[in-house]
This record gives sequence, structure tokens and C-alpha cells, in this order.
Amino acid sequence: MTLSISNQSLEAYYNSFIQILNKKNSNVISYISFHNYFNLCPFITTKIYNLFLHINNTKVLTSDSFINGITSLYLSDLEWKIRMIFEVCDFDNDGIILVEDLKLLSKHFHYSTNKTDVNIVLKTIEEFFGESKSMGFEEYEKRLKMHNSD
Repeated sequence: MTLSISNQSLEAYYNSFIQILNKKNSNVISYISFHNYFNLCPFITTKIYNLFLHINNTKVLTSDSFINGITSLYLSDLEWKIRMIFEVCDFDNDGIILVEDLKLLSKHFHYSTNKTDVNIVLKTIEEFFGESKSMGFEEYEKRLKMHNSD
């Protein structure tokens, strides 16, 4: 599945954040505003917020660094996206993702209110991991590329 985003979509993201910032008369996007905007579970919000700070080599997220972060997410190459998703799923930053952590995380997504959807996600995670309970980046990357080539 290929994700694409248009300049119009990026502009919509930018304009909606500008509205939030204008209400506060600030150019700084707080973690709370970021979390409320995306409405993801706090763990994922924290990982993505910190990723945006890292992309921009900054300690404060501004409207410009937000747009740069969104652009990086959508317009980066496959290798970067694979690495970024792994890092988001690596809860303790030890270079290993655990199947049980992903299962737990999948139950907390706001869009997964439908039990059937959650079960599909859980089944997909189990199929991806197979008999493994954990995997490092190299194995993760290999399985993703194998799956995408099918």
C-alpha cells in the first residue's frame, strides 16, 4: 500500500495548526495540542512528537518544524519509513520490538472501536511475527520487504 499526500493536504494540515496557534498567539506547538490534534494513544503521540523534534534537530516544535515533520513522514523513501515505524514500535529503544507490545498497542488506537477491526489487526501482527515473540530491525525489514514483494 502506497501512501501519498498532496500539497493541498499538507496545506490543510498547516492551516489547521495555524488556527490552533493563532488562538494561543504562539508559534510553538505543545505536546498537548499535538496529542489533541492527532488523537492517538499517548505512547504513539510521544514517539511521533519526539521524532518531529529529532527530524528538525530542535527542542521546541513550531509550525514550520511540524510541517517539516509531516512532509518527512509522507515524502521520505521507503527505507526511512521502515526505520521510523520500527523506532516508533520499539517501546524501550533497545532495538527489539515485541509481538505482545504491538498487540497491546493495537487495542488502544482510537479508530479500533470495532472488535472485528481489532481482531484483524491482531491476526496480521501474529502472521507477521510467526513463531517469533520479538525481532530486531534487520529481521523486521526483511519480513516487510518479503511481504511487499508477494
